[in-house]
Amino acid sequence: MSVEEQIDRMRRRQSGSMKDKRRSLQLPASPAPDPSARPAYKVVRRHRSIHEVDISNLEAALRAEEPGGQAYETPREEIARLRKMELEPQHYDVDISKELSTPDKVLIPERYIDLEPDTPLSPEELQEKQKKVERIKTLIAKSSMQNVVPIGEGDLVDVPQDSESQLQEQEKRIEISCALATEASRRGRMLSVQCATPSPPTSPASPAPPANPLSSESPRGADSSHAMRV
Repeated sequence: MSVEEQIDRMRRRQSGSMKDKRRSLQLPASPAPDPSARPAYKVVRRHRSIHEVDISNLEAALRAEEPGGQAYETPREEIARLRKMELEPQHYDVDISKELSTPDKVLIPERYIDLEPDTPLSPEELQEKQKKVERIKTLIAKSSMQNVVPIGEGDLVDVPQDSESQLQEQEKRIEISCALATEASRRGRMLSVQCATPSPPTSPASPAPPANPLSSESPRGADSSHAMRV
């Protein structure tokens, strides 16, 4: 049933109740009106607009006509529900289990820094690693000794430098450290590849020639003669 039909039904009920009231208000001893005489007044019925219709009466009528006595949703509740769905429907059905769960692991295909292997290193690998450490220490010592000059007999004094030269020196040290790290990583990768590949059989090493005792004694004699001259 549409709203217009419901409004028409309410109007008919109101008009019927008005007729009953008029009949009850009529005097019983009043003379019967002459049908031939025209009345001096005219009854004007005022029709209510849609906005003036009592919504409570309309809701009560709809609830009475609802079959099975089911719960009827009022227009106000229906409007609120529709507005709620139209504004932000996605925020009312949100699954936060995915947001609260632990994130997926990110696969890193390549690392810039090689991690230490779990297996112990062989003696050759340990020797190569020690050589790298000694080489790095030597380069760092050489770069640090560039700022020191000897004065007198073994006295070392720092040379004062301006800010630009210090900045250049720091940049040079940073470049050297980066180059050393890159070289160490490259050598480590080459060494790991060499260890992984099978090496060909090596020939027995030839015995070292015996040392000449005269050659070892000659520098000692030179040192003693030099000491005598002094």
